Amino acid sequence: TLLENHRNVLREGVKFHLDAAYGLDAITPGSLDTVHELEPNEQFMSLRDGFDPQPPVAANLKNAMQHLLSQALASEFPAAPLFEAEIKTGNLKKVHAVVSEAAQSADGRAIVEKTLRPLIRQIANPLMLGEMDHDATHFVIGQHWKNHFSRKSAESPGPISVGQLRDWIDLPQPLGLPKDAENLVILIYAEQTNRTFLRHNVAVEGSLTSLPDELVLQEQRLPSESDWAIVIERGGHIFAETLSSLIKGSTVASMSASVKRKASEARAACRAFCEKLKDRLVKFGIDPGSANRFQTATATTTLLETINGSDTDQVVSLLVSARVATSAPEMGECLRSASRLTGIVDGTNWEIFDAIGKLTDDRKTQAEQIRAAIGKALQVDENVTALGPVLKESQLQAVRLLTETRVPLPPDPDDEGDAPPIPPVIKPPQSKRRVVASDSRDNLSLADAESLLGKLEQEAQKGRSVKLNISWIVEEGGAAQ
Repeated sequence: TLLENHRNVLREGVKFHLDAAYGLDAITPGSLDTVHELEPNEQFMSLRDGFDPQPPVAANLKNAMQHLLSQALASEFPAAPLFEAEIKTGNLKKVHAVVSEAAQSADGRAIVEKTLRPLIRQIANPLMLGEMDHDATHFVIGQHWKNHFSRKSAESPGPISVGQLRDWIDLPQPLGLPKDAENLVILIYAEQTNRTFLRHNVAVEGSLTSLPDELVLQEQRLPSESDWAIVIERGGHIFAETLSSLIKGSTVASMSASVKRKASEARAACRAFCEKLKDRLVKFGIDPGSANRFQTATATTTLLETINGSDTDQVVSLLVSARVATSAPEMGECLRSASRLTGIVDGTNWEIFDAIGKLTDDRKTQAEQIRAAIGKALQVDENVTALGPVLKESQLQAVRLLTETRVPLPPDPDDEGDAPPIPPVIKPPQSKRRVVASDSRDNLSLADAESLLGKLEQEAQKGRSVKLNISWIVEEGGAAQ
């Protein structure tokens, strides 16, 4: 215990002498070597011109060092804001959300949750983004940076880059802001002035963590509330764009770029489907102009072609003025399924539907029903009747109709004339043979048919019986379908 007490006394004495050596306390005679004694104010010196550090007022060396660093930073960044909260990305994102809402509101105000009010006041106020009073429930956006950057841009005509804005932030005196805080200032300025970020004339999305210096700010003309409501409805249904009712320059630019890209990707498929659908409607004796599916495909193709051939900044006006037929949701379904539907149309055996259309016996009524179902499916929109399942089922029905065994009708006793008697139908005996394989093929060439018959002949040589149902179509003249 005596040794510990002695050690403590020595430690406190050494700390006292160190404080005295650095000018934090009075010098006790005989405590310091006077050979290298310093003059007053010589303990702290700076190699930076214009900075003359003053002896710190502190109770210990740690606080003294912090005081000296504060002097150094204040000298290098004389306009540095005095933040009361930590400047980290999570806090800046919360501030950005509130200030952005205020920037887009008509009165420049945004209500702030009670738990967020201290954070907004501790960051947004010193950063000169606006005011959040102690007893206030709303944040009020300021005009400092908007006015400051407007003056600087007037002095330097031409495009404004993010790098230029960073330089202007530190004028007339450096603020020494972290990069994320600089990004926050620039993003809010862009929203206040309805500007978007471009890289090589292509709109890009800026964020607190990603805002390269080479991006250029371009003023974005905003649509009216009524036009934006139409864009939200049509952009959502036709192009699957989820849009906010809050009109922001960045939102308009991002939506326009996305819609133009989707139009470029889908226009070829929609045009091909429109052409093939028209051809099939005509061959079924249906006026294309009266078919909802064709009207929808035509309107969708026209819109995609128009947007693809126009500038990005015209997308909003094109969506507003577009002809919608029969509805925006149907046009969206056409855009998304055009490629698939084109494949379905190409893969359907339309010749078999032509064949049943020529039947004149008792199968005529059933054939007409099959063709009527196809005609209806071709006319209505995809959301009303899916085309693929109808064509598949109709094709199966047509095959069965053409290949089923026909039973002749008995003669009408009222018929006159010497018509030859109809031979009786002899039913084959019931067979108990087991079916080992069955299949059907459509649209075969002669070579394919010969190959298939050769395989069936091999089956017959194994002691098996082979039964066939055969139908054929012989065509001449005109282009092959």
